[in-house]
Amino acid sequence: ASPSVIHQRLGELREAGVVVLQEGGGYALTEEGKKLRACIDPLRDWANRWARRIGEPEIAAGQRTRPGK
Repeated sequence: ASPSVIHQRLGELREAGVVVLQEGGGYALTEEGKKLRACIDPLRDWANRWARRIGEPEIAAGQRTRPGK
């Protein structure tokens, strides 16, 4: 994704209360972000089980798309 798209998405996540900008730079999950991650991680795990079953590459934590797609 382009830097402008990343900037826009991070702004949306900040407005939604999912991430905060840290003083030294970079972003961190808020408590709400951690709760959301607790929902997303099991979905990624489920998708990876299906991917293995049909011979597709798995999605790593933090990865947006499957390799080669």
